[in-house]
Amino acid sequence: MKSTGDSFKPDIQSLIDNKDVKGILKALTHNDPKIQRQAEETFFEVAGFNEIEYLKEGLKDGNKNVKRFAARVLGECGDLSAVESLIQSLNDKDECVVDYAASSLGGLKDKRAVKPLIKVLSHKYWAARCSAANSLRCLGDPTAIDPLIQALNDINDEVRYYAEEALQEFDDERAVELLNKFHESQIPEYLKEVFNAFNTVNKFKTFESLIQYLSDENDKVREYAAESFWELKDNRRLKDDTRTVDALIQSLNDKSKVVRDNIACLLGKIDTQTTLESLIQNLKNNNPDIRKSVVFGLGNSKNKLTTEIIFKTLTDENASVRLSAANSLLFSMKVPSVLTSRDYRCKENNNFLGC
Repeated sequence: MKSTGDSFKPDIQSLIDNKDVKGILKALTHNDPKIQRQAEETFFEVAGFNEIEYLKEGLKDGNKNVKRFAARVLGECGDLSAVESLIQSLNDKDECVVDYAASSLGGLKDKRAVKPLIKVLSHKYWAARCSAANSLRCLGDPTAIDPLIQALNDINDEVRYYAEEALQEFDDERAVELLNKFHESQIPEYLKEVFNAFNTVNKFKTFESLIQYLSDENDKVREYAAESFWELKDNRRLKDDTRTVDALIQSLNDKSKVVRDNIACLLGKIDTQTTLESLIQNLKNNNPDIRKSVVFGLGNSKNKLTTEIIFKTLTDENASVRLSAANSLLFSMKVPSVLTSRDYRCKENNNFLGC
């Protein structure tokens, strides 16, 4: 279908009433984006998925809007007769058609699409590569493991993300092994030791061996250690590890914001009297940066008393700390009802908090 100009003004409702599928598809070619959108939204009111042949033919249409629409929705139809047509569309000159077709093939979950999708992992359009990786995740065919490993080196970070997500879904020892090797290869040499230490920690091992990295002279090592402590799946076990908790509390004074933020949030999550007292005491610290980290840490506690404490921090002399307190209340869903009934303002002037 050729693009239609302003002289063609389709009556969308009339097309629906008359169940005019061809008319709806023609409306997709209109120059007015509003009419195009109406046609897309109403297509299935007319056709449902009973008109699969119209959509398959749409993949060959001369108008890019029709092709893109068909490629995008065929994955939802559940009709495997669309697979071959979508595979052919992976060779389309229109990059968006390739992207949508690759995505739709994942929805249909047909193994015939595996090899064609693997080829799309090297397509020039990054979004098409993302869709291919995601669809290969849906298909779960081990043939895709090696190509997805290669995709982890893609220049585009979103492609790398989808490739990694795909590999994590494979219930395959080899995929896990290759993914772990890739992760290790990305770790700088000076972080290898701390990476291996955290990567091998398990429920039968204490955390004492990891404490040393929180006092390393290299900022990056301490930051990696702090992030790793926060990400440990069983970090709540730390509440019974007095020595490790003491080391974490000491790290609240670290010069690195990354260390302070991660440790403060972890202490709030551990949520014992000792960890909460350490956070509350640091609300009086002369360094406003430490107070900012601490107030976010308190937001991770489930103790109801921390809400009142954070609320009092809204009167802190430092505007950034006040803003952090407000954000902590919002992000942790601890907003007191009084906050919603009136506007709290800075005590120094009439500006809103955080200005």
